[in-house]
Amino acid sequence: IKLEDNTCFSVCKSKKDFLILMIMQLMAKKEGTSFLYVRKKEHKSGIIFDTGANKYIGFLVWTEAQKATLRQIYVMEDIRKKGYGTKILKFWVENISDKINDLLCGLKHRSIQMFKLNHDA
Repeated sequence: IKLEDNTCFSVCKSKKDFLILMIMQLMAKKEGTSFLYVRKKEHKSGIIFDTGANKYIGFLVWTEAQKATLRQIYVMEDIRKKGYGTKILKFWVENISDKINDLLCGLKHRSIQMFKLNHDA
């Protein structure tokens, strides 16, 4: 998914995606940041890359249990302070979090309405 110009986002699905993610996670851990290794069954994850410069920018880790919750955002050290973190966060909120949370809220609302209908009858 294109974020802008050459910056793209991809949800991790393949072994290659998860290998790239793991390498970036090892880099993040070396920096001493609070850290969470992705667990495929529990977390969703995505990598951000620049197709023009042919390099990885960072990654996101989130959960989608009761609502979409961002667990980790990481931007490679050599390209920080260029607005990537803000762009990535904005993208995640607009394209993942808002859609999931709206869907869950809608499902919850419909369930409540169905419960009321069944108990009012």
